[in-house]
Amino acid sequence: MHLEPSSVPVLHLEHGRFVQIYCDKVSTPDAPISLLRGVRPPHVGGNCHVHDTETEIFIGISGTGTLILDGQACTVGPGTVAWAMPGVRHELRNDGDEEFSYYALFTPPVSLEHIRENARRLADENSRI
Repeated sequence: MHLEPSSVPVLHLEHGRFVQIYCDKVSTPDAPISLLRGVRPPHVGGNCHVHDTETEIFIGISGTGTLILDGQACTVGPGTVAWAMPGVRHELRNDGDEEFSYYALFTPPVSLEHIRENARRLADENSRI
């Protein structure tokens, strides 16, 4: 399988965040991983959460983010690789003054449908304004 970034839809989320879902359990059931590219504007946090059975691997693309793993902070910058094992509470945020972009890989693959649903809800809300 081969995907060009320009062929992957951009999903706009709250607080100016956006993602591109390259593959997940729903869109590409035979893919060995789930993969998204995320972008967080300056000073935008994430949700602290935990995965029961999946490892989430983060790879920094540009800017600098902070990954909180069970309360311990580590910096994720261009080329940095960090991960949250199953059962580890984690949050990825941008505490800096410039945009932060990253890849997030999930293994085994997961459904990222909840992200698509959030983007659809936000688009619907914005269309009514």
